[in-house]
Amino acid sequence: MLNSRQHLSALLRGSLLARGGGAMCGMLLQIAVARLLGIESTGSLYSAIIVITVFAIVGKGGLDAILIRESSTSWHAGDRALVGRLFGQALSAGLLTSIGLSLLLFVASDWIATAVFRDPQLHSIISWCASIIPLQTAIWLQSAMLKVQDRPARSTLLEIALVPATTLAIAIGLKLIGELDLEGFVRAYTLSHAACSIIGFGLLCRAGSARAVMAGLMRPRWPRSRWDLTGVELLSFALSSAALPVLSAVSDAEQAGLLNAALRLTAQVGMVGIIVGGLLAPRFAALYQAGGSSVELQKLARLGSRWMLGLGSPILAVFLVFPESGLLLFGADFQAFCTPLRILAVGQFVNMLTGPAGYLMVMVQMERELRDITALTVALTLPAAAVLGNRWGADGAAIACAGGLMLQNMAAVIALYRSRGICTLPWGAPVQRDLPEPLSAAAH
Repeated sequence: MLNSRQHLSALLRGSLLARGGGAMCGMLLQIAVARLLGIESTGSLYSAIIVITVFAIVGKGGLDAILIRESSTSWHAGDRALVGRLFGQALSAGLLTSIGLSLLLFVASDWIATAVFRDPQLHSIISWCASIIPLQTAIWLQSAMLKVQDRPARSTLLEIALVPATTLAIAIGLKLIGELDLEGFVRAYTLSHAACSIIGFGLLCRAGSARAVMAGLMRPRWPRSRWDLTGVELLSFALSSAALPVLSAVSDAEQAGLLNAALRLTAQVGMVGIIVGGLLAPRFAALYQAGGSSVELQKLARLGSRWMLGLGSPILAVFLVFPESGLLLFGADFQAFCTPLRILAVGQFVNMLTGPAGYLMVMVQMERELRDITALTVALTLPAAAVLGNRWGADGAAIACAGGLMLQNMAAVIALYRSRGICTLPWGAPVQRDLPEPLSAAAH
């Protein structure tokens, strides 16, 4: 059965294994970057990646979530022609927007490097990386299609593991022939995205009939809800990334380094939620589009919450009781500063407790409410990080980050319950409530 516990558990195990491989490749790549390029060049590279990520999020425009929401029911009903057309339309719209943004970034690269970052060597890096934007959009949409096809492990492998693995392989090859400098590493990173976008089509095997995909490519569609979803992603990126530069501005580099170490460790636990949410999102969409009840959706969401708690809680317990063991990965100097890790672990526990609430909100067409919740969270978290970080350093910024994470997740749970009668907390009596009719694809 599609939603049987045994079937979902098997898919989850595959996704977790793929995520483990991705984490290992990502860590090896970070070590290689730091050792081969040095501190200054590493900082320039990551600054360029932040710029590319923002532009890529805008280029994708939430089309991956819309693709999952619109095509999951049709895929499981066997309507491959409709799925192929929807995939073609999303791919065409995403690539057209991303290519435009890529050209814009190429033209503006000199201004961004000198006026925004005050780092002239970023000009050539951003110019090279601008071509990554449409490639990254294609990879994200391919990953979404793999989730629709009930292949979450392949989706995780494509989205998380393949880019760092191929970048590392190309970089090692360049190092062996003596051509690896900062620009060489940027070329490796760009080529890896090109290779992975090609591999993505191979992993898909079939995204519907080829004729239907081609027909969709000829008729790109930009749903209105893409702007709400883009807002959610940009605000979420700001929420996860902006606390570090805020703390650097009000405190010192040492405190920012301590916060960065704690954020990186607890983010690995947060990946459990991303994997579970990605696995369940197509099922949420299929149930909702097929007229499923709030009780059915709640049962599925609560299963996800229990999985997240079961998988994440043991790691969080180690961070709370023995934080020194986790911080040892970053060096002996970090072991004496355990408070930020403990604080962020509490925030991640609430994240696990509330379950895949954000994913469910998107799949039941509540992205506008999720955007507003995330905007409020950012508006409160970043000033709090500045004030508390100025007073207590990394400890204060960690309080702001953990508080923002808890606020965002609890607000999502409350919004879901009030609007759809669905509670994603792991336990409690289900509530039967009539759900609003799903909007047609043309309406959103």
